[in-house]
Amino acid sequence: MSREPELSAGKAPERTPFGRLINSLLATAQMSSARQIDAELDLANLDRRLLSLIGRRGKVTFTQIARLSGIQRAQISRSLAHLTAKGLVHRPDVRSKAEFTEKGRAVYEEILAVAIARNVEVCGGLDAPTRDFFIRATRFMIDEAAAMLDAEIQLSGGTQEPGAERKAERRPNERNEPGIADARVHVMVLPPLTTLASYLNRTATLLAKRVGAISSFEADMLVLIGKNEPMTQLSLTRTTGASKSQIVRALTRIESIGLVNRTKVSGRRDILLDLSAEGRGLWRLLTTAEADRDARLLGVLEPGEEARYRAVLTLLMENARAMARG
Repeated sequence: MSREPELSAGKAPERTPFGRLINSLLATAQMSSARQIDAELDLANLDRRLLSLIGRRGKVTFTQIARLSGIQRAQISRSLAHLTAKGLVHRPDVRSKAEFTEKGRAVYEEILAVAIARNVEVCGGLDAPTRDFFIRATRFMIDEAAAMLDAEIQLSGGTQEPGAERKAERRPNERNEPGIADARVHVMVLPPLTTLASYLNRTATLLAKRVGAISSFEADMLVLIGKNEPMTQLSLTRTTGASKSQIVRALTRIESIGLVNRTKVSGRRDILLDLSAEGRGLWRLLTTAEADRDARLLGVLEPGEEARYRAVLTLLMENARAMARG
């Protein structure tokens, strides 16, 4: 029986920043069957995303792909070229809409079958009205996230994203993404979350480069160390899930620019990490910016909707973890 997600009585919802929470959910929800499709057909995750988007729309322009996916234009160009070369997508010239070939349609149906099965599992225990609320709220957040990305691009000296000026009107009874050609995707919760994550991640990446001249991975490590300092290098490696070599390279760099201190622990093989004064200042700036992004996203919700939205995210994560355990 479906149920309305509920927060535990007397417990405040976990305030993990939205971008991190959504990224964790999406990573956890990945299924081995989807990875098998990628391996068998030589498709990257981005290729699969673009095929799914074209399937949703039937035919789609380059600008529509950029606006609807939140993906960088250079990445889209490379992926479309790859899909065209494999005979999955037909696009006569750069001004033409991308559409499926017969082979591409067959591959899309394979991908969609996996996505439908995954959606059923990840939405377990979620009733239809709450699911529709969640999808609709996520789409409003996408509009706000696109505007935030455009603002950061301009601060970073770039040009406005196509379609970034769009602003959704609140239509309480709106259920579906306008322009969807494949009705089977109306009830899927992960595609809009993937688009939202793309916009948020790109904004965070540009901010880290602009204010600290560091990568998004280095910024994530800085935030983790600042939240848990003093933190051991072993704990950092376990928390991020990154390889030891990745961690060492990134720590070496942010130490070299004076953001992190590494201290050998006497009598132990581990290394203790803490932030320098400069690193702590950058940490405060990054975490404040993250909180500001969350506040803007939550600002699109009506009073009382935040708890409901967070409760759905919690349920989706619980289901995704159960899927990952098999």
